[in-house]
Amino acid sequence: MNQFNQSTQFTTPNANPLAVSSPRSLSKWDKLSLKTKGTLVATVLGLTPLVAIGALSYVQINNSLREQTIQTQKGRAAAIADKLNRFMFERNGDIEIVASLAIFTNPRVTAVISTADKTKILDKFVSSYQTYDSIAAFDLKGNVIAQSKGAPLDNHLNRKYIQDVLKTGKTVISDPQISKSSGKLVVYFAAPIKDSTTGQIIG
Repeated sequence: MNQFNQSTQFTTPNANPLAVSSPRSLSKWDKLSLKTKGTLVATVLGLTPLVAIGALSYVQINNSLREQTIQTQKGRAAAIADKLNRFMFERNGDIEIVASLAIFTNPRVTAVISTADKTKILDKFVSSYQTYDSIAAFDLKGNVIAQSKGAPLDNHLNRKYIQDVLKTGKTVISDPQISKSSGKLVVYFAAPIKDSTTGQIIG
């Protein structure tokens, strides 16, 4: 009887089957030795700062390159703007010089200089500067007084840049636009022609 009872107590169904660990229930981490675990932990802890520093360095370098690119572009834009301003200033001076020529402003000189001679003078100006497609002088009604070589120009009284000159009495620089005469994209410079004696606008 005693032997039967001991056997029954050993195989009782209330015993916990998890109380004894099975080799299969151990994870790979659990199987590692303490030394190996320590080495892995130390390696991870050592690499983490390097990864963080690497990421921070990348961000800093990227930001630095971006800022350098922006500054380079700003520098180029400023240089182009400066060149354009100087170019426009020079052209503004050119057209005022042409408008102040005695062949247009002095009635006595105008009377003795032929249209052909006036054309030669304007042609010389165009060829010397190599900046202008054409140069022309108009009277107050928009009719051509003289022009450089090229297709004869029609009445220009309705052109905005001429109207602006007549209204303001000052030199005008137009916005870029398509020329009605040549079909090219151009900028017009127009200056008032003033009588050298009276100062009145005559063209």
